[in-house]
Amino acid sequence: MILQTAKENKPLIISYITLLLIGFTFLAFNQKIDLQIKINQYTSDSLDIIFLFITRLAEVWFTVPILIYFLIKDWKKAIFIGICYGLTAIIAIIIKHYAFDVNSRPFMFSSSNKLNNYHWIKNYKMPIYNSFPSGHTTTAFTFAFILSLINKNKWLSIPFVLIAGLVGFSRIFLSFHFLIDVVAGAIIGGVTSFLLYVILKKRFCLKN
Repeated sequence: MILQTAKENKPLIISYITLLLIGFTFLAFNQKIDLQIKINQYTSDSLDIIFLFITRLAEVWFTVPILIYFLIKDWKKAIFIGICYGLTAIIAIIIKHYAFDVNSRPFMFSSSNKLNNYHWIKNYKMPIYNSFPSGHTTTAFTFAFILSLINKNKWLSIPFVLIAGLVGFSRIFLSFHFLIDVVAGAIIGGVTSFLLYVILKKRFCLKN
């Protein structure tokens, strides 16, 4: 059943695995702080504004309207979305606040000599702890998978996954998270949503 669903959603699976492989490649060849510094070299105040908008695509002002839309259009899909959204969020919260609660975010290292001349977002209170995994990335990939799996046009999954990847990158670009946090969030959101779809698609009549 899992393999059949994967075959039916090749654009989604291929684009998702491609992004994960890119992430794992950078993780394999870079220390997390060194990679953070390399990315930070390309930041600026104007780009901060753009990426702050992108990162908020995974927040309630965007996700809740999607839930409301499907609640009006198709309540079964709305319930499925709510289950995926809720479960992936719970998994990320448990890991973030209980298993890896002492994991520090980039700002914790702000006093390090390595981070001299490091660019931080102006007039913004940066978080310090609970770095792993990235909750925003978890949500972004949860919705990318949900919208891809329930959509008849499977090619739309490519832009959905790319947008989710961009949200994940924004978390690194804005120095809220390290790459490993983002990769973990992408795995939690994507894999959990895919498995829930496989389990629940018949019960909620999700198959197109």
